[in-house]
Amino acid sequence: IFSDDYRKIKSNIEVKSYISTNYKFLNFLLSEFNINKNFPRNLEGEVSGFLKISNKTNQGSYRYFFEGSLDNFNNINTNNKNLPIVLRKFNGEVVLSNDLIKIEGSGAINGSQSDIKILVNKDSVLTATIDAQAKPYSFNFLGKYNIIQEGKSKLKISITKNMNSRKWKASFNANLFSNEIKANFIKFFKPINRRGTVSGDLYFNDLDLIKVEKLDFLTEELLVSANLLFKEEGELESIYINRFIKDRNNFKAQMQFIEGKYDYLKIEGESLDFKSLKSYGERDLNNIVLYLNIDNFYYDSIYFGHTFIESEIKNNQLIKFKGNISDNKSTYIRFVNTMDKQSELNKINIEFDDFGKFLNKSSISEAFIKGEGTATLYYRDLNLLSGRLEITDSSIKNSSFLARLLQLASFTGLLEILTNEGIPFDRIIVNFTNKNSIIKIEEAKFQGFSLGGNFKGVTELDKEKINLEGIIVPAYAINALLNKIPLIGQVITGIEGDGLIGVNFRVTGTYDEPNYNVNPLSILTPGILRSIFDSFFEGNNEDKITE
Repeated sequence: IFSDDYRKIKSNIEVKSYISTNYKFLNFLLSEFNINKNFPRNLEGEVSGFLKISNKTNQGSYRYFFEGSLDNFNNINTNNKNLPIVLRKFNGEVVLSNDLIKIEGSGAINGSQSDIKILVNKDSVLTATIDAQAKPYSFNFLGKYNIIQEGKSKLKISITKNMNSRKWKASFNANLFSNEIKANFIKFFKPINRRGTVSGDLYFNDLDLIKVEKLDFLTEELLVSANLLFKEEGELESIYINRFIKDRNNFKAQMQFIEGKYDYLKIEGESLDFKSLKSYGERDLNNIVLYLNIDNFYYDSIYFGHTFIESEIKNNQLIKFKGNISDNKSTYIRFVNTMDKQSELNKINIEFDDFGKFLNKSSISEAFIKGEGTATLYYRDLNLLSGRLEITDSSIKNSSFLARLLQLASFTGLLEILTNEGIPFDRIIVNFTNKNSIIKIEEAKFQGFSLGGNFKGVTELDKEKINLEGIIVPAYAINALLNKIPLIGQVITGIEGDGLIGVNFRVTGTYDEPNYNVNPLSILTPGILRSIFDSFFEGNNEDKITE
């Protein structure tokens, strides 16, 4: 029968036999009878059961039927390509015919014991279901995206494939209650025995993953719903986040990765903590186009309100940066950048319609009331180098920093004003530089009818330390008039910002526990002599008033 002569036998031939052989030989046997069912070639194992081959069908192939068992079936690598899914030690029952393939049994998929059911209908459409108690290492083919660290997952997979096509789909659903989850790229951790599920639809071309749809990851602290599109070699091409909820984040986003050009990121939604977003990203932000439209924008603990930003970074240079911040009624902050090609400095201009509202809403300070003005920031290669802040027509109320200075200087009248309606200032100017997160205040001036002064020093942002020194001058408007008298004014009040009555101060320590030092000898000392007494006072630290 297995010689060439069998092809001349009449079509009414019928063969019935019990066979016990290997899978490779069964494939050969069926092919000799012109039965081409595209059985997988990358399997090996033992086959035993009843085989019947009878007269030909209308399509010219023989009718066949096989029912038996599969023993110790395993994947074999036929093309030296790493397989994401590997089957080992499968044992089960099988039914083969012209109209269907039906397999049921159990085996180890990627090392996890699994119950497997496979059905191929007469239209050559394969459907399969896999129920597994998946171990963490079963997902190692995901590389850095394998977030399962401990415990077994109750995993169910449903596969659909047209046997005449290279493309196929796998839908999965996993209960993660017994798993420890650690996702470093979004700074998330779930301990064992906390609720969690993950599901999605995976689309393949042969063994290459081309897209993921309806990817839903849900725990008690996190919700992510997304679609992913892949390029060759498993590289991400785009991510569409339909919903991301974690901590202060509740948004949707679109990310596209354009090789050799830039990354595109668009984020819209209810809230966003931009600091956490920066920590989520693993890619270099040298080239990115960013679009933000967020109702409640945060940077760590700083709240900005409704924020709109359009930005473009190219070769580590800020090419475009513009936007605004608004409340429910109107826009009160606007910003835009310009590039100075000669100095290669990027300048960001910020306009404040209400500086006090910004500080209050952002929880930076509740002491500021109103104030219009501008801030100018100078950058090089995304690094802040220097800046200038200028605010007009503002007031300061209930500032603990200023209150302590007024108390130590015995300016009780001003202290009462500060506590009640607030001390008004016509103008506040601050010039500063930045290096390695150390802000050096070159000069800060505050000018008002009842109080003025200036200070300078440094603040270390990382260590939250301050070291400031300066002078506060009561009745600043009167002192300013005296200062304008040629020669006499300079002798009496000293340089601009000093006055006939003024107090030198110094503040050191941390943000939470500052130490205030006031020179009592400087209160009634003419400006030109104040520095002499101040130097004498600096040499006698034991006489300082310190908190």
